[in-house]
Amino acid sequence: MLKVLTLRPILAGMSRKPQQPPKRTKWHVYYKFAARREWVGEIEAADEREAIQIAAKEFKQPANKLVAVQRR
Repeated sequence: MLKVLTLRPILAGMSRKPQQPPKRTKWHVYYKFAARREWVGEIEAADEREAIQIAAKEFKQPANKLVAVQRR
């Protein structure tokens, strides 16, 4: 009789639990001026970077001039 002691799963094809995609939240997007910012709109995205990319396309503004703040 063969006894195998291993810490790894025996089946190589065993996968981990499926990870759920990040939850999409609402973000307020502002346009940066010198010392102030102006509200542009609201975007639903998973994180700040994605919110800025979506807002740049939707509101036709340069992405480097936008700031996203998570809605409370």
